[in-house]
Parts: sequence; structure tokens; C-alpha cells
Amino acid sequence: MTWRGSFLETSSALTAVIVADLLGSVVTLGYYYVIGIFSAITIGLLPAVIFAKRKKEGLLKWYKHAINRFSVWLSVILVANIFASAWTVFKLASTTDQLWAGPLAIGLFFVLVLLAKRIMTLLIPAEDARGSL
Repeated sequence: MTWRGSFLETSSALTAVIVADLLGSVVTLGYYYVIGIFSAITIGLLPAVIFAKRKKEGLLKWYKHAINRFSVWLSVILVANIFASAWTVFKLASTTDQLWAGPLAIGLFFVLVLLAKRIMTLLIPAEDARGSL
């Protein structure tokens, strides 16, 4: 993926969070996020450790592929939370004397997500034409 593609995906994620907030559909479920992330990490690591210990190479390769697919959805959730935090700082900054904090938060979080997207693109190998990693 190119820089342009990463920029467009990051922009669309930020836009989705802002539109969701403006429509009033953002629901804060604080402890559900913690439980979900803990469960995702546990589900992601436990079978991988078991497959590696039992030397089940075929199952381990399949499981790595499945986790790679799931990580895309997990990253979408994390990016949405990051942008929701930046948007909240932006809204709160308008009620204080520190108006610069809102645009700064959005800018920094946007750059953070953009760089993370680029790093993940470099680290996770693209699938070849046969669909295998």
C-alpha cells in the first residue's frame, strides 16, 4: 500500500468517528473494551502457544493466517478509539482557554495512526496470488 492509500484510509477512519459522533451513535462501553481486548489477546496467544508446543506446524500456519485476518478488525477498533479520544479532546478544548490542544491532538493522533499503518504494511507480508502467506 502506498502513502496515498494509507493517508486515505486514515482520513476515512477519522471521518467515520467524527460523523458517528455528530450523529450521536457513539456509545461508550469502557469496561467492555477492556474485556474485549483482554479476550482477543488471550484467544490470539493461547492456541498459538499450544500449537507450537505440540509441534503442529500445519495448524500453527493456519492459525497465524486466521489471526492475521482478525488483526485487521482489531486494528480498526483501536484506531476508532484513538480517533474518538482525539475528537473528545478537540471538543473539550473549545470550552477552555487552550484552543490549540484540539487541533494538536487530532494532528498528532492522525500522524500516529498513519505511521502505524505504514509500519504494519511493511511488517505484514502481502498475500501472493494463491492466497497463502
